[in-house]
Amino acid sequence: MTDKEVFQGDDKTYELTVVDDADPPVAVAITGFTIKFTVKEFKTDTTNKIQKTTADAAEILITDGPNGLAEIYLVPADTAVLSGEFFYDIEVTNLSSKIYTIATGRFTIKLDIT
Repeated sequence: MTDKEVFQGDDKTYELTVVDDADPPVAVAITGFTIKFTVKEFKTDTTNKIQKTTADAAEILITDGPNGLAEIYLVPADTAVLSGEFFYDIEVTNLSSKIYTIATGRFTIKLDIT
């Protein structure tokens, strides 16, 4: 679990490396995979506050598929009216349609002064 934070209304890029469960972890080739980043106020909510997916390269872009690298892009509109503590997860769907949650944690949107 890794917590993340962003200032309200700011652009933010999160770099993501998808790895396996080995010790030490090894990068997983993710070319063609689907990645989803979801933020909710409560874990049990049925509606998302923010959701990004590789279906739109402006939201999540696989930057180096063979080495498991991707970037998640937040734009000001994603957090313009949000502040406080939320929860997030990142799910990966592989080429066999198997779904894996690879990260979860708290997602804090901090108020900006300017």
